[in-house]
Amino acid sequence: MKLLKNTHGFTLVEMLIVLVIVSVLSLLIIPNVGETTKTVNKEAEYALTQVVKTQASLYRFEKGVNATYESLQVDGYLTKEQVDKATKWEISVP
Repeated sequence: MKLLKNTHGFTLVEMLIVLVIVSVLSLLIIPNVGETTKTVNKEAEYALTQVVKTQASLYRFEKGVNATYESLQVDGYLTKEQVDKATKWEISVP
């Protein structure tokens, strides 16, 4: 009777090395994702602030009165999503 030699598969040491490499990579990547999200949110808030300022100035120029979020939305200067985010981020209408 022949003994079968088990040469297929990975050894425990190889599996541990892969596990350590994956763990180190995940420790390096996960914090960077959080920082990127914060940066993107700050940039989005700044961009929306500029849009609100520009649209409020345009509204004031065309209508001759100061704008509110309601008037900007009703007259089509801002979308509902923009108004909701600006309200959430506490961006004031100039």
